[in-house]
Amino acid sequence: MPTVRIYMPLPAGVIGVAPGPFLAACALGVLAWNTPLIALGFVLRDSGAAPLTIGVAFAIALLLVEGGALIALRRRRVI
Repeated sequence: MPTVRIYMPLPAGVIGVAPGPFLAACALGVLAWNTPLIALGFVLRDSGAAPLTIGVAFAIALLLVEGGALIALRRRRVI
């Protein structure tokens, strides 16, 4: 979540997270959030579709994917 990425350096510094893994995790977070949104904007730029309708559909799809991933991880006892 973009807001979380703003505040994460403070606790990471307090608990002593090494810079390499922290930067790698931040890079993965940026890719995970920005890549789908940028791709969606690129695909829809000249489509004439209603931005609000597309945005709500995308948010619902994203929540379903994240929920499915959470359920799958819990069934495997990873989380």
